Amino acid sequence: MRAVQEKLSNFAHLIAKTADDISVASQIRQAFSEARLGFEQVLHIHPDLAGARLGLQTTILMMVEWLMDIGHLAEAEVLYATAPHSTLEMDERLQSARENEDARQKEAQRLLQIAN
Repeated sequence: MRAVQEKLSNFAHLIAKTADDISVASQIRQAFSEARLGFEQVLHIHPDLAGARLGLQTTILMMVEWLMDIGHLAEAEVLYATAPHSTLEMDERLQSARENEDARQKEAQRLLQIAN
């Protein structure tokens, strides 16, 4: 479990960096995958281990937030659906982001119609 927690720590450190550089984004995705897989493996062996379930939840929510921050809302929504449990705060954030994205798309379509 300690090795998995170190992977989560590495993931958290990378997320704190700016994701403007594609190599950092790639490192973030790699660190997320490693942490997630580690927690899932621990849970496969010890399904009732609360620390592993919390670690998996934390890992997924951190990635969902990062994906939202970089504008990958659809990917964030799909990933969030895989979290062990939902949270009211994240439900509301995703709903708000989806409403904003839908409004932006609607406005873009309206402007295209005006231009044509």
